Amino acid sequence: RLTLVATLCLPGVLITSGCGNNSEANGAVDESISATLITLAEPTVGPVEVIESSVGQITSKTSPRIAAEAMGRVIRIYVDAGQTVERGQKLAQLDTKDLELQRDAADANVKRLEAIVNNLDRLVTRNRKLVEQNFISEAMLDEAEAQLAAQSAALNSAQSQLAQVNEQIKKTAIRSPVNGIVENRKISVGDFVAMGQGVFEISTDELLQARLNFPETLSTSLKTGQIVRLTTDTSPGQVAEGTISEILPNINIGNRALQVIAEFNNPGNWRPGASVQGEVVIDAREEALLVPLRSVVLRPAGRVVYVIENGLAKQKVVQTGVRVGDKIEILSGLDKNTEVALDGAGFLSHEAQVRIQESTQ
Repeated sequence: RLTLVATLCLPGVLITSGCGNNSEANGAVDESISATLITLAEPTVGPVEVIESSVGQITSKTSPRIAAEAMGRVIRIYVDAGQTVERGQKLAQLDTKDLELQRDAADANVKRLEAIVNNLDRLVTRNRKLVEQNFISEAMLDEAEAQLAAQSAALNSAQSQLAQVNEQIKKTAIRSPVNGIVENRKISVGDFVAMGQGVFEISTDELLQARLNFPETLSTSLKTGQIVRLTTDTSPGQVAEGTISEILPNINIGNRALQVIAEFNNPGNWRPGASVQGEVVIDAREEALLVPLRSVVLRPAGRVVYVIENGLAKQKVVQTGVRVGDKIEILSGLDKNTEVALDGAGFLSHEAQVRIQESTQ
């Protein structure tokens, strides 16, 4: 009987021992399985821009109203509304007959006075020699010099009059001061125009404006001089860059919008009247702290990232800023040298167990 009991007890011991070892192993396996598998990402530092977008319209920076600089009757018109013109191109011609008569008279007067001045100049030269030889008195020399001075002044005046008439003749040719498009023609052949009368209106597309509307909440953020990047559907893929030149003082009571005017050089065939999309760089930071967008998750406490300490996830509430591609700026709540959970971050909670594997990124 003793032998039998011993034999029975031995298996019991073995069985009990075996059961104890399996329990410990299973506990380790369960702990490993319950830990969330994650990867880590290190924050980076880089530049970011705070951008606000809007849609608006392209207008011409300058739409000069061309006025006649001389008076006369219109004898010819070279362009009409809608035509493209270049700087210096002749638009219309005024009659020059009266001015040509004035020019001929002024020219004849100049030539007459030139002859008189030349004769007096020779007379003064001869009289000076005669005075030196005591053949004539100095009074006669003084009189000749006075006549020379008077006629020289008259010659200068006549030459100025001739130059003015020639300038007036030149101004009878009405020319475009800019490259652009004729918006309006206000004269016809046979019309008599006065000096200063408007004759053409031209819209130039060399220097353009973008008129953009922004919410009134940005009134303190928008400033003159800020950079604006512009695109238009009429020129796909082409980007123009300008600056805010003016912010209208009043907010539109209809849409509560603030209008901003940005000036820019025409990068190609952009035309006034077309729609335009604008992005204003409100702020720029050269050394912003960036983390992958997937590492930031939403929790009851707000936006958080998870950092790992001793195998446990620690929740860090962060304030986010600008999104840059697949990254997002962290304004506060995270040190730049602290890695954050990336893959698997959405499954974590505070002090959850984690297992770390090497990131595939």
